[in-house]
Amino acid sequence: IEQGSENNRKEMYQTMVDKGFSISSIASIFSVSEESIERLLMKA
Repeated sequence: IEQGSENNRKEMYQTMVDKGFSISSIASIFSVSEESIERLLMKA
Protein backbone atom coordinates (compact mmCIF):
# COMPACT_ATOMS: atom_id res chain seq x y z
CA ILE A 1 0.00 0.00 0.00
CA GLU A 2 2.82 2.40 0.90
CA GLN A 3 4.41 1.88 -2.52
CA GLY A 4 1.13 2.74 -4.23
CA SER A 5 0.72 6.03 -2.42
CA GLU A 6 4.30 6.95 -3.23
CA ASN A 7 3.65 6.31 -6.92
CA ASN A 8 0.51 8.43 -6.80
CA ARG A 9 2.43 11.24 -5.13
CA LYS A 10 5.21 10.98 -7.69
CA GLU A 11 2.71 11.22 -10.56
CA MET A 12 1.02 14.21 -8.93
CA TYR A 13 4.34 16.02 -8.37
CA GLN A 14 5.51 15.19 -11.90
CA THR A 15 2.26 16.52 -13.37
CA MET A 16 2.65 19.76 -11.42
CA VAL A 17 6.28 20.13 -12.54
CA ASP A 18 5.16 19.55 -16.14
CA LYS A 19 2.55 22.30 -15.71
CA GLY A 20 5.25 24.72 -14.64
CA PHE A 21 5.18 24.54 -10.86
CA SER A 22 8.59 24.79 -9.21
CA ILE A 23 9.76 22.18 -6.75
CA SER A 24 9.78 24.84 -4.03
CA SER A 25 6.18 25.86 -4.67
CA ILE A 26 5.04 22.22 -4.66
CA ALA A 27 6.92 21.72 -1.39
CA SER A 28 5.13 24.66 0.23
CA ILE A 29 1.70 23.62 -1.10
CA PHE A 30 2.01 20.11 0.37
CA SER A 31 4.14 21.05 3.39
CA VAL A 32 6.89 18.61 2.45
CA SER A 33 10.59 19.19 1.92
CA GLU A 34 11.97 19.97 -1.53
CA GLU A 35 14.43 17.12 -0.98
CA SER A 36 11.66 14.55 -0.55
CA ILE A 37 10.02 15.67 -3.81
CA GLU A 38 13.32 15.60 -5.68
CA ARG A 39 14.10 12.15 -4.27
CA LEU A 40 10.72 10.85 -5.45
CA LEU A 41 11.11 12.34 -8.91
CA MET A 42 14.67 11.03 -9.28
CA LYS A 43 13.41 7.44 -8.86
CA ALA A 44 11.50 7.74 -12.14
